[in-house]
Amino acid sequence: MKRLTKFTKFIDRPWFYPLLLIIVAADCFFILIPADPIMFSIIWVRAKQWIPLALFFAFATAVGAASFDFAFTHLGLQILELKVKGIISPDAFAKTQAFFDHYGTWALAGAAFGPFPIQPLILIASIAHVSVGAMFVSIFLGRFGKNLILCGIGSYAPETFKKIISEKSTRQKKG
Repeated sequence: MKRLTKFTKFIDRPWFYPLLLIIVAADCFFILIPADPIMFSIIWVRAKQWIPLALFFAFATAVGAASFDFAFTHLGLQILELKVKGIISPDAFAKTQAFFDHYGTWALAGAAFGPFPIQPLILIASIAHVSVGAMFVSIFLGRFGKNLILCGIGSYAPETFKKIISEKSTRQKKG
């Protein structure tokens, strides 16, 4: 958490948000730094900007998901399928495809809203041949809803922590 606090010192630099977009988008390819702790550390610095930050993080995650889907669809999905098919049965692939065919991208948006890691979700959706556009929109909507809730809570956390700390120190002085 100390590193994230140091990172937020650069929030006013012109390169901060482009770099942040790359970091959050890259998190969809492999787990670098989960986006939620980064989001909270920024919210604690810019509490009044929680809605634009929720929008930014949802957009960055959707860019990463769409980039992942595009890359593996056009550059190596066949290799990935061969590698994964040895682990997962063809029946499981058929069930995954049927799941996305039946529930569509609403299921993807619902799962993106949840507390689950997003990387396996993106991989499964890519294998199920969900389109890049549908992937982007679904992940964006799901993550925007989740981020609104988390950012809203996070924007009030610093004030709450200050109150708790001041009450605790007041009790210690009296007691």
